[in-house]
This record gives sequence, structure tokens and C-alpha cells, in this order.
Amino acid sequence: MSEFRKFIAEQLSDPKIRPEWDVLEPEFATIQAMIDARKISSITQKELSEHSGISKIEIGNANL
Repeated sequence: MSEFRKFIAEQLSDPKIRPEWDVLEPEFATIQAMIDARKISSITQKELSEHSGISKIEIGNANL
């Protein structure tokens, strides 16, 4: 397990943080699915932006 994953696991044990994470989880899952699809397609973030007209989607700050 990566250090980041360990950190996330520790943070999610906090009852104040977990509910906030759960609310955002569908957005995180969508972003991760897009990243995975982009990598399978062997295109860059820039190429995805050019093809879709959407930029910064992988950081959760898309301009739709």
C-alpha cells in the first residue's frame, strides 16, 4: 500500500472526514474511470481536452 493510500485510510477513520469523503466518492470514481480510459487509449490530458472540449476534468475542476 502506498504512503498516500495509508494516509487516506487513516484520515477516513475520522468520523468528521468520512461523511464528507462519502459525498464526494461518486465524483472521485468518475474522474478515476476517465483517467483509466484515457490511459488505456494512450492519449494525453491535452489530447483528451482537445477531443472533448473539456479541460482540467482530472483534477475535478472542469470547465464544461
